[in-house]
Amino acid sequence: MQLALALLALAPVQNGALPLPAPLRHAGTYDVATNTLTPGGSLASNAFVVRYSNTASPTVYVPTVGPTGSIAGGVLSDTGRIGGDFGPPTDSPPGYDSNRIDAFRFAYCDLDPTPGAAGWELAFFDRLAPCGSPESGAVRTIELTGLPTGGCWTVEVELRGSETFCLAADGGDLEFDGDLALDSFGWSVRYTGSGTSAAGVVLAGDPSATDGFAYSNPNTPGAANPPAPPSQLGVATFFNPFGSGCTDGARLLGSGNRTPDGFRVDPPGFTGPATCVDGAYVNSTGSCGAAEFPFSGLYLELDARWPCGPACGCTFCGYVPCVSTFNSTGRIGSVGLEGSNVAADDDFTLRGASLPPGQFGIFLHGTQFLSAPIQLGDQFLCIEQSGRFDGPGQILQVNPAGEVELSTSTGLLDLDALPIAAAPFSVAASVGTTSYFGFWHRDATALGFAFTRPCSVLWQ
Repeated sequence: MQLALALLALAPVQNGALPLPAPLRHAGTYDVATNTLTPGGSLASNAFVVRYSNTASPTVYVPTVGPTGSIAGGVLSDTGRIGGDFGPPTDSPPGYDSNRIDAFRFAYCDLDPTPGAAGWELAFFDRLAPCGSPESGAVRTIELTGLPTGGCWTVEVELRGSETFCLAADGGDLEFDGDLALDSFGWSVRYTGSGTSAAGVVLAGDPSATDGFAYSNPNTPGAANPPAPPSQLGVATFFNPFGSGCTDGARLLGSGNRTPDGFRVDPPGFTGPATCVDGAYVNSTGSCGAAEFPFSGLYLELDARWPCGPACGCTFCGYVPCVSTFNSTGRIGSVGLEGSNVAADDDFTLRGASLPPGQFGIFLHGTQFLSAPIQLGDQFLCIEQSGRFDGPGQILQVNPAGEVELSTSTGLLDLDALPIAAAPFSVAASVGTTSYFGFWHRDATALGFAFTRPCSVLWQ
């Protein structure tokens, strides 16, 4: 049976979406490592470091793939953008090039009366073009079981420990291309519960008051938008994920960084043709609340407190020429970090990647970033008074995979003695200070050497 996809001009519900049959409640925190749900708490009481948020105006859901849906057991998928350090300067807050996802929020409805009958499978992808197939290439697939039923719920999914995973920014290539097919990450959702009643995924979007900006769907700007026509699939809602103006208690709800106004529906096992569901604004009234045009993206929020290697934070990289220092591999070398940014943990690893195999190099460290980088040919030094890790065992040869590593676990990296180029020539990592790292290496260039992108860490 095909979905009813025609946009009904006057009806309050279109495209298979239904109003939430009950208020959206917070189910609690689900620990993936133990497959247990701890009830209680609230979204407002749990501080996330949000890297992606599509949570505004959650007033409708799509029971398409639930046990009584038109494609029971099917898959819904959607896309959005996780901006990195080197994307447009309008990104807020500054991101990481690779995000260690340690928690996420998801919302669903399940009307089955049997307690604990709800279950969902979510898969995440570094890159997924709008309306692209989520059939393969998932970075991580997560099963949620024993979730509450009898209404509509948000659930906070805790991954910290052994369950975290990495999502690279800007479609996995760490470069902003300005093309949703290249810059989008993706996720998919499939019902796996044991219930027999209607169940579906909650949708989210933004009010028209936040439309009419960059990357909005074609429509009249401002709060007085007329009823929206079917939007162009793949054209996003409001760019800034923290600017919807919608709130839930103290929480500011996001409208999704480059989230298309539509999504994809696949049959079970991808055994037949998919349907691209094109939608309209979730709310054309200029405020949060009841939806007139209830299609946009799937409700999702991603938390990443810490970057993954091989990349790390660098507040200023998007504003200086340091983003364009290519080496002889044709790629831009990067420095990443793993472990803990709590200095007292003494668990920290520097990693270099995208480097020319076989070449030698040294890590650099400083406590400030050069506001005017020093240009040497086509290379840029961006760390002020950079000290060198050039002691015994610290001069490193790049392995065949193009990587190097310096770690506290080997004793070759001492967080109490990080080198700087001026007296006292070393400093300790301490709470509230920032360290900047880079990697200098020999290379087959006119200069005979190259620098990686720099990165930074705020010590706690």
